[in-house]
Amino acid sequence: AVNSGPPAQCATSITAASGCQYNDQHLTPEQWGDKVRGGHPGHTGPWPRVAIWQGTSDTTVAPVNGTELRDQWTDVWGIGQTPSETRNLSGGTTETLYDDSAGSPAVALFSVAGMAHGLAVSPGSGADQCGSTGTYYLNTICSAYHTAVFWGLDGADGGSGSLPAPAGVTVTGTTDTTASLSWSAVSGAATYDVYRDGAKAGSATGTTFSDSGLSAGSTYRYTVRALDSAGAAGAASASVDATTTGAAPRCYTANNYDQVAAGRAHQSGGQVYANGSDQSMGLYNVAITHTLKETSPDYFVLADPGC
Repeated sequence: AVNSGPPAQCATSITAASGCQYNDQHLTPEQWGDKVRGGHPGHTGPWPRVAIWQGTSDTTVAPVNGTELRDQWTDVWGIGQTPSETRNLSGGTTETLYDDSAGSPAVALFSVAGMAHGLAVSPGSGADQCGSTGTYYLNTICSAYHTAVFWGLDGADGGSGSLPAPAGVTVTGTTDTTASLSWSAVSGAATYDVYRDGAKAGSATGTTFSDSGLSAGSTYRYTVRALDSAGAAGAASASVDATTTGAAPRCYTANNYDQVAAGRAHQSGGQVYANGSDQSMGLYNVAITHTLKETSPDYFVLADPGC
């Protein structure tokens, strides 16, 4: 995975690296791909499946680097730059997938709205949470978890039992914060486990399930497993995507100086306050970093515990 970094072989010196960090290099996808192929002449594959993480407000490694990385690795894979799928994740993150010829994701670009330079984390105890905030560790989304899901390391396809995969998994409805599912009964099933983005969301004794506590305007991927009376899980169902209604709240992590400069906060008497909510953010300087969530146009609240 590439986290807030430039394309492979973009530079071979410190001076050139600065140019890569800040500026569009105006290279074609083929030229970017040649930089990878040139590093290993004669190698025709296999190639790594590449997850790219980039903040839209990164002023250290400009967001164009994410696009250049996308161009580079899709060209290496020979799959072009037309997305196979786009999903809205938590933390203002957009995941854009590019599938290989077999239909499996080969390149993923995760664009985190409002994130400055750093590694995306989401402190907490949930299966899709990780890390602690700090300098260059920004409270937006758990990049490690979603990279693992992209690589297929979440164990979503396994199962020790003999029951078949539930068929007919369907999204029956959504609200801003919930998604409802149904599926066909599996003979011999005692219960069913429902997984959201690879993590267990809950269980059901019947063939319906309602998932709650979701974020508005976000897309979630669900699978279902049948469990026998001994608790052995069978095969996972085909996945379905559910997109909640409403607009996804956008979050921005930056130091107080940059929050004011971006128009998300204001300063008075050397202190900084969030626009709209007027919540205190501390001193007007670059040493203090906060996450602000835009809950409605130009109305921001502190969201340091998580967006």
